[in-house]
Amino acid sequence: MNSDLHGALAACKTLPTLPTVAAQIIELSSQEDYGLSDIIDIVRNDITISTKLIASANTPQYYRGEPAVEISQAVSRLGFKSTMMIALSFSLSVKVNSEEQSEIDLLSLWRRSVASGAIARLLARELGLKDPEVCFLAALVQDIGVLALSQAAPQTYSTLFETSHEALCAAENAAFECDHSVVGAWILEQWKLPSEIAELVASSHDFATLTLEADSRKEHWCIAVSGLLADAMLAGDQFEAARMVWLIDGVCGENNDTESNIVPLIADAVREAETLFEAQLVQEPIALLEASKEKLFEVMTDASKDVNDDKVAQLEKRVSMLERQGQRDSLTGAINRGHFHAELDRLFIDSSNTQRPLSLMFIDADHFKQVNDTFGHLAGDEVLKWLANAFTELVGEKGLVGRYGGEEFVVILPNAAEKDAMLLGQDVCDYVRDGAITAGDAQIRVTVSIGIATFDTDSQLRGTRDLIFAADQAMYFAKQSGRDLCIVASALPTPPQAVAAAG
Repeated sequence: MNSDLHGALAACKTLPTLPTVAAQIIELSSQEDYGLSDIIDIVRNDITISTKLIASANTPQYYRGEPAVEISQAVSRLGFKSTMMIALSFSLSVKVNSEEQSEIDLLSLWRRSVASGAIARLLARELGLKDPEVCFLAALVQDIGVLALSQAAPQTYSTLFETSHEALCAAENAAFECDHSVVGAWILEQWKLPSEIAELVASSHDFATLTLEADSRKEHWCIAVSGLLADAMLAGDQFEAARMVWLIDGVCGENNDTESNIVPLIADAVREAETLFEAQLVQEPIALLEASKEKLFEVMTDASKDVNDDKVAQLEKRVSMLERQGQRDSLTGAINRGHFHAELDRLFIDSSNTQRPLSLMFIDADHFKQVNDTFGHLAGDEVLKWLANAFTELVGEKGLVGRYGGEEFVVILPNAAEKDAMLLGQDVCDYVRDGAITAGDAQIRVTVSIGIATFDTDSQLRGTRDLIFAADQAMYFAKQSGRDLCIVASALPTPPQAVAAAG
């Protein structure tokens, strides 16, 4: 960004501003002590966003056997990080969609944003990334720089707006020595959105480079390819859509399995976004993508003529490996959130049938933001890996250790009564407190806060949602009580199931 443009942006009084709900969520995320109840208090006052969150919690990706009908149920199911990202997405989308501009085609820009968000989130899930909602938000706001440029340099920008996104970027680079992705990232930094969102937006037009680096920059690649596929689908360009599907197939690495599955998944994702955002995007996405699929099938058929039994065996082995990898968090090796929910559902049913207890432990690293701020994010990653290894060693064969998101971990303990889970939780607190984590030249010490909930014959918990909510509330109470503590949900002043029911 050249100095003239930077000065114009800094001086402009009509740049897009951050909606109130979004500002409150960002402020909450910057604090050290917060829980699900805090974000519930923010979003429940906005009927539109609350409705969208409940709808999101009832989509196939989050559905847990019974519908979420209250905001507390939706937030408990989604978790803090996903709730924050989804709420930001909807609040910012309302802001972008309500901007009044005469020089640019806002409807087309809006449709591109929603389609891109849906596609980016789907690809993130297909690649097993830890935070698909981050990709959803970044893709949704990747073109916010268009609004900023149209306000900061209206006379120049009114002559640049082109029919194609690619042509627009070229015109922007010629006029401003950068395109709207750089300006958009700058806007998001001013709004104090998480830095990862701004970084993803800044690289959203680097598709060629990101395709070569897709293994190490998967989130960035998801954003870049989502915009290109959205452009092709919205324009009804079968050839370009076929090219994008082919490239997606190559990066996702699912070979024939992906070729047969990714097309309807993309169509379903776009349709779901249309419902959530009340937007008309693509007339017949499945028909368009099926035509692209046929082109892809022809290429795949030609490429597979020389496949022999050894190659088939190698393919089957790779697919099996990818399935196992898809159940694990890529950083810590703990089971990921999706597999955690599947296992918790299975074990809860088993516990109900056998009348054996089932305990759930929520573990949160205390003051983790300070670790990142003081030692850097790479050191923070080392802390998370050390914690995951410590939990796995202490739990052993008694249960399953998972990463719920960020610095939050979960432990499922089948056949563990509350007192047994409490003893293990105290051991975990002691072990972590006494440990020292080496990250480069630094020696880092951390503590954890733990909440435990148990389902047994005397429990009033009705399902996994209540179990998760109770454990999370107990963990939050431990943090509020001074941290470095293990608290059981039954000891809380207000029973968590009553809090959940009250909404």
